[in-house]
This record gives sequence, C-alpha cells and structure tokens, in this order.
Amino acid sequence: MDLLGRVIESTESKSDDYSKSIVTRSLSLMEYPEDIVRMVFREAMCKPALHFAEFRLGFPRHETGKGCDMLLERWSRGNMKSGYVTGEILQETCSLARNVALYTTVKPSTIRYSDGWQTVDASTDVLCLVHPERCCTSVVLPFQGGESPTWWPMLDHPQVAATLGSIRRAGVRVSNQLLHELFETWFCLGEDEFTYKEWYGELHRTHLAVLMTCFRDLEAFYLILTDIKEEDWDTYYVDFPTVFHEHTGSYVEVDEQPTNDSVLRQLWGYAPSNAEYPYPEGSDFKGSSNNGGLVDRLIQPQQRVSLLLGLLHAAKSEARYKKDLEGLKLRVLARKPTGVKPELRTSVKKTYKPLVPRDEYFVGVDLQPCDSDAKWVKQALGRIQRESDEMDEKEAVSDDEEE
Repeated sequence: MDLLGRVIESTESKSDDYSKSIVTRSLSLMEYPEDIVRMVFREAMCKPALHFAEFRLGFPRHETGKGCDMLLERWSRGNMKSGYVTGEILQETCSLARNVALYTTVKPSTIRYSDGWQTVDASTDVLCLVHPERCCTSVVLPFQGGESPTWWPMLDHPQVAATLGSIRRAGVRVSNQLLHELFETWFCLGEDEFTYKEWYGELHRTHLAVLMTCFRDLEAFYLILTDIKEEDWDTYYVDFPTVFHEHTGSYVEVDEQPTNDSVLRQLWGYAPSNAEYPYPEGSDFKGSSNNGGLVDRLIQPQQRVSLLLGLLHAAKSEARYKKDLEGLKLRVLARKPTGVKPELRTSVKKTYKPLVPRDEYFVGVDLQPCDSDAKWVKQALGRIQRESDEMDEKEAVSDDEEE
C-alpha cells in the first residue's frame, strides 16, 4: 500500500492510538521527498471539515436578567467523529504533519466545549449541533416545555455567540428518530403541532429559527442526515457533490425545490377547513402508532429533501424578525453510508426535476378504511407533491404579472 493509502487507512481506524502508530510506522519505513509527504498529509486532512457538538440550553438566569447560555459537549457515535480528530492525530505524528495540520487552517476560530476550546476553520468548516438523548435525565432538553427558550429574549445571545465562535456554517443532525417524529405529526391525524413543539419538537420551524439566530456570522444552515439507507444513496444521493468530511465519513450537499410553504402550513394544521390534510376531507384514516416510520420507508429521497428544505425556509422566514438572514444558504447534507464502496464516477450537481406522482400514488382513487396504511400514505405523498408544484407555478405566474 502506498503512503497516501496508509495515512487514509489510519484516519479510518477505530482506535485513534492505533491510527497514530500506523502513520508513524508508515513514515519510518518509507522515505519520500518532503514536498510529497506534505501533499500526502494535506490530502489526509478532513477539509472542509464537519464537527459535532451535543448541545443544551441552560435555564434562564432571572436573577441577573440574562437569558440562557448554550453548553456544548463533544459528541461521537460509532465511526462518526468530528473532523478535528484527524488533525489532532496528524499533529501528534511528527513535526511535518503538525505544521501541515496547523497551516491548512485559513481562518482559525474557537468553539467552546465544556472540557475546553477547540480550534476549527471558520472559513470552511461546519458545526453540526446534536440534540441530546432523551433518556439522559441529567440534561435539560433544548426545547422541552416549561421554560423553553423558544422566545427570543430568553437567549443570552452574546454569551452564545462567544461559545460558537465565528463559525459561518452550521446545522442540526437529523436522526431517524427525529425524522419519524416529525412525519408522525404531519401524517398522523390527531397529532397536533402544539404538542410537538412544546414537548420536544427538535425540528419545529421556531426552534430551528432560534438556532439560526445563535450564529453571529452565519452564511449557511443545514439539516444533516446521518442515517441514509444504501438503496437511497445508490439511486439518488450519490449524484450530488461531496462537500464536507468528518473523521471517517463524507457528506454530499443536496438541493431541491423546497416544498411550498402553503402546503407545509397545511401539514402543520393551519387549514381548519381540511383538518384531515394531507388525507381527503372527511377521511377516517388515523394511521398506525409508527406512521412516521412508514412515511420514511415510502417517501422518495427527493421528496424527503424537498420537505426538509421547505422546513428550513419556513424557519428562516421566522428568524428574520430577530436577525437579518437575507442570502442565507439552506441545504441538506447526507452522510455516505459506511458500507457503500467508493464510486468510480465524479459526482455532479443535479438539476431540479419535478417529482411526478406515479400510478402507485392512487391519484383519484377513493380509498376505504379497510385499505392498508401504505396506500393512504402513498396517496398523501402524491397529493403533497402535486399541490406543492401547482402552488409554485401559480406563484411564478403571479410574480411575472407583477413585473
């Protein structure tokens, strides 16, 4: 194996100590010109890098008149580790590797974790905020009811900004659990927005808007999918450009036409005339207890991304009352599944193509209570996409007429 291969292998090792030993052994056994070795180390660096931070918001400090501070913990899960881990390994390998790791940082900025400061590159890197596990009773869930810091005055923005540094790109990790709960609210009759928002609601537009206002130099905000299925990767995500890297994984940046806001508002329940949306008016369909998981299995990747982007645009619209976010870039990042082999082709950015509901979406079919949940959900997905495209066309015509 060549030197580059050995260094890359070292960054993918499960043990960081083992990684250091491989790098050291590789360099001691092979002699290369210094410029070649520098190039190898630059290639091994995770650039642009993605870093994880589990976060929580402290209770408001009423006695001092100050709001909530943001507390960050270092986070990893299996082979998902922050990109700065690779830099730390290289810095402890040899002086040449240390110099390369230090000088590849264009705009140093510090993130304040609970156990110390971490230097990152604000010009290129992205900070991925991770919601804490709910089973952990020692933390305050960021947006749980009671004194939820949803309201703007309850955040100590100067202190939060000091914690986050001058990072320009940020996002929120979207696990399967969070995604299924969001779909449960949208697709299961009887689930209401108020309950979702007040008790957990990690992906509620208001809570996402709060996080957007925490970054003083924000240029881009992402919803970050880390549990991508191999089938979805092979048929969809693989065609998008790889943009960020963590210690062992890579992420593509995905862009689609966002689901129209008027459709999203109906999903949240802002259409009293049709409380059964997205199902037919007067529908008796209630859905199973795991309706969110069913939706996630049946939805096409393109439509999943469109819904999430629509959610981000709604959050940005809400955040504008507190912070000027004009020009903020909104995207979805998707992590390449661990088992997927390297592609031989170069990824290219896809252009948006309307998702035309297929026959399996039961368009115009009058479903009965005895029909399967899958049929009801497919019909609802087709309706959402169809009505979103129709509203986009109407709005485009209206804009042309105004001009």
